[in-house]
Amino acid sequence: MKRRALIVATWLALATALGSCKKPPPPAPPVPTVRVVTLTTRNIEQIREWLATLDGSTNAEIRPQVQGYIQQVNYVEGSEVKNGALLFTLDKRPFVAAVEKAQGDVQSAIAQRDKSRDDVNRYTPLVAEHAISKQDLDNAHSALKAGKAQVQASKGALAIAELNRE
Repeated sequence: MKRRALIVATWLALATALGSCKKPPPPAPPVPTVRVVTLTTRNIEQIREWLATLDGSTNAEIRPQVQGYIQQVNYVEGSEVKNGALLFTLDKRPFVAAVEKAQGDVQSAIAQRDKSRDDVNRYTPLVAEHAISKQDLDNAHSALKAGKAQVQASKGALAIAELNRE
């Protein structure tokens, strides 16, 4: 038992001795290089840049009231413009075609309205004789009202087309 205690004590002494051994310190970092600059004084030209937009005392946005292909610009940028002055010349062909189409729509609406009026005039005595149903006459009256409204709408579209053409 003594021997065993002696072996354990030896091992403990060895472990303590080995644990207390220190590792060597890491090497020191290399010496840094330093650049040296000699300072001098001198005058530097000062440049100032500004971003800006210049506006006149009165600015107006110039744009056509209708869409179209511009054939000619009749004013000079930056010049004074009078009220009612001609600024742009637009291609007339689309506007002329729109007026002609609107005129055709008015004539078509008038023809449909007149046909509906003739139907009402023709159906009225036939309903009195019970030759046709009252519903047919009511349909003819509705078609006449719709025809009158279509004539009015077509005339409005014609007026707009004529205004655009101007």
